[in-house]
Amino acid sequence: MRFTWHVLDERRAMEIVDRIDIKALPICLVCHLDLAFAFVDERPRRATAPIVTRTCTWVWLEIEVELLALVRRAAMRNEPWAVDAVADLGRRGARSWIVREIVRRVAAEMARDMRSRGLEPEPPPLVLAFPRTTSC
Repeated sequence: MRFTWHVLDERRAMEIVDRIDIKALPICLVCHLDLAFAFVDERPRRATAPIVTRTCTWVWLEIEVELLALVRRAAMRNEPWAVDAVADLGRRGARSWIVREIVRRVAAEMARDMRSRGLEPEPPPLVLAFPRTTSC
């Protein structure tokens, strides 16, 4: 019998992350600064995608053990979402949509906090045109 791994899609991963207590994970906020600043600057998703990927590789090293333990405990309690989460995290690791969503949420929260403290997106650079002068 052949078993095929089910890979989660982004929507399902978002539903799963809604059920995970992110604050219980050992997340280093410094790893999220690049992404948080990108969110503050309101960069488009295609511009933030590489930053999310890079951040996921760092964050996965920090949260792997605790996140896997958390979802395995949920699977032992027969939580229906946990089996998919364990399979996806085990197979895809840092590339899992679950990890990407956790990273996005942490950075988005940081960006909201930055904005509330007065850090706003930078306006586009002002281009000054100097008047032409006549030569003497």
